[in-house]
Amino acid sequence: MIKYSALFKNNINFWGVDLQNSLRESSILIAGCGGLGSVVSQNLVRSGIGKLVLIDYDKVEVSNLNRQILFDVNDVGLSKTIVTKQKIGRINPFCEIQIIDEKISQKTDLSSFKFDGIADCLDNYESRYCLESKMQKQHFLVHGGVSRDFGQVTTIVKDQTKKLAEVFQGSNYVEDAGVSPQIVNIIGSIMSNEILNNLIGKPKLLNKILVFELEDFSIEFINLN
Repeated sequence: MIKYSALFKNNINFWGVDLQNSLRESSILIAGCGGLGSVVSQNLVRSGIGKLVLIDYDKVEVSNLNRQILFDVNDVGLSKTIVTKQKIGRINPFCEIQIIDEKISQKTDLSSFKFDGIADCLDNYESRYCLESKMQKQHFLVHGGVSRDFGQVTTIVKDQTKKLAEVFQGSNYVEDAGVSPQIVNIIGSIMSNEILNNLIGKPKLLNKILVFELEDFSIEFINLN
């Protein structure tokens, strides 16, 4: 059996044992195990997060493989939550992983699951607004969204920021817009880092949204106050 300290030696060398121990005691709900969820879940277990709760109802499709980096052709037809749990569990066996194999709706009950924050890795605004309604005051939510070759990230905290419905009023998900695999990796990684920022109480995207455009590598910060 490998040792926790050996697995996360380079993390500890970079950010110290205190932060590593704090991450080991932290938990995140990841909503959506597709493109962004693949990146975020993998990054968080590699960071040493102690617990993940994964929620998704979908199965792996061939068309997912261009950007959903945890999956391969052998996973087609299988549950995304189950495959994700298996694969990230082999990266970090110290992480407790729970799964909820259902579509997020008003009927979704998260009250029996304990988590510090939420990663919004969903692909439509209706589900995002529903997810946000499940937040409690002690939670933070890191939202990420991608389309074509651009994406955005922001932190939502109850009574401290605008709601997602206010930020993205009138936005709609275009199912066949297409998406670059590179932008999914970039936005998922930014989300992962902002989740860590929130866990240590130092969010960088509170009341602002980061927009990244892959075509010209431009980054814009939009104030949401």
